Amino acid sequence: MKQPKVTVITATYNLIKNNRKDYFIQALESVHNQSYENIEHLVIDGASDDGTIKLLQEYQDKGWITYYSEPDKGIYDAFNKGIDKASGKYIAFLNSDDFYNNKNAVKLSVNKLEKTNADFSFATAHIVREDGSIYYVFKPNTNWVWSRMPFCHQTMFTKTEVLKKEGKFNLEYKSASDYDFIIRLFLKNYKFCKVNANIATFRLGGESCENAKVSILEQMQIFKNLYKEFYDLSQNELENIVRFNDMPEILLRKLPAKNLLWHYKKFKIKKFTRKYISFKISLTKGIEYFSLLGKWYKKPKQNVDLSFEEYLDSINYD
Repeated sequence: MKQPKVTVITATYNLIKNNRKDYFIQALESVHNQSYENIEHLVIDGASDDGTIKLLQEYQDKGWITYYSEPDKGIYDAFNKGIDKASGKYIAFLNSDDFYNNKNAVKLSVNKLEKTNADFSFATAHIVREDGSIYYVFKPNTNWVWSRMPFCHQTMFTKTEVLKKEGKFNLEYKSASDYDFIIRLFLKNYKFCKVNANIATFRLGGESCENAKVSILEQMQIFKNLYKEFYDLSQNELENIVRFNDMPEILLRKLPAKNLLWHYKKFKIKKFTRKYISFKISLTKGIEYFSLLGKWYKKPKQNVDLSFEEYLDSINYD
């Protein structure tokens, strides 16, 4: 049986000028050396004028990539152009600074997607500093999706038809449009699957890291826009979500139960076991509501005395 085609999309702009050439080549090699054979790698360039086009032409001549170069409105505009040009059944986005740290990354992801007929997949990733040292290991947790990124976007493989159906990436956001798209998928109850492997490495220093303040403010706008049909969040509530993962209970109760109460559904299939009855009673009485969220994650309220503006200025990834 022929393997379904996978399209990997990478956006570039002035790699040479920004000293990102070596990182980009590492990204290309990690795709080219995958054990999965049916991959097209599209590079969408934003009309670089520093010698990047020559580099792209070199790798296109090798047959590693197909590139397109024209002015764009930023990385998500480039991704959207890549989606329009993609011919694969599934699409993955790999930034020019990042790479697959597992030669079976694509194979594992596609196999799980095909087996489960899921709309998108995700996995564990390494987050590293510029010098290559590990900052932390990003393990997926979909319970956190409503208030923070639930997994590393570089590990995500999505059906092309889903990306197109949902309107691709929202260009209103310059730094957090991937998170906006993920929340939209969860709100509409698209089927997902987790790949039990560490498959990608994300390097700190990209747009969301260099301009963390913009990213945080965009997340607040995303929450405001996407949750307004369930609950109109106040400015103070928005600030508490991004600072402490402190979600208003009234909002949590109104969000789609299929994703929110997944623990309850797991218990439910056990029918009338003692564990199920105990959990049902606590659900009925509303006791320990956050237990429904699998021990809902809340950031410790450190520096609670800081104003929100001071909090934004304090964000760093050291």
